[in-house]
Amino acid sequence: MIFELKFTIEADTVYQEMEDQVRSIEKNRKKNAKNKSSKQEGLFKQVTKTLSFLIAITAHP
Repeated sequence: MIFELKFTIEADTVYQEMEDQVRSIEKNRKKNAKNKSSKQEGLFKQVTKTLSFLIAITAHP
């Protein structure tokens, strides 16, 4: 069973800010031809993965 996440206004704002920041960092990193991702990119990836688990796996704590 797949669930739909409902964000609070504050959570949605923080998530969008993180996403915008990561996209900007990623663009600059690719422009400068660097391969290593930043801490912000890693954190955003972890948050996104956790949210996908919460949506897909109902038994996930």
